[in-house]
Amino acid sequence: MKKVIVWNWAYVVSIGLFLIFLIYWCQFAYTHGYGEQTSFWIFFPLMFLLSCLALWGQFTTFQIRNKQLEVLSFGSLRKKSFDLKKVTVTFDKKVIISGKSPNMYPIDIRDKQTNKLTRINCGKRRTEAFKVFWKTR
Repeated sequence: MKKVIVWNWAYVVSIGLFLIFLIYWCQFAYTHGYGEQTSFWIFFPLMFLLSCLALWGQFTTFQIRNKQLEVLSFGSLRKKSFDLKKVTVTFDKKVIISGKSPNMYPIDIRDKQTNKLTRINCGKRRTEAFKVFWKTR
């Protein structure tokens, strides 16, 4: 069984910086007396949990087992299996999204029978790791 983990550095860093800012803001608000209000105890834990969930969702694991390509995200809670003979995998193509979002190099898995596209967001460095993984399968 071969395995590789992919993610997008830009999104991971931006979510990490937001978490650091959120922790600082929470500490600042608590020391200035806002901890006595109910909204403090609703807002900060909820935002922290949602940010951690978004950070956790950035990491995707690809593994090949018994001629099946398995895509695991959210720590194996979300699993998709594809037959290697029935899919086309494309990667290493830059996609520019309008606005100020980071560039992404998605890994596209297209089912040949249903023509359904599954796109996994990935950064350039991790796309190179996926390329090595895919060539040595």
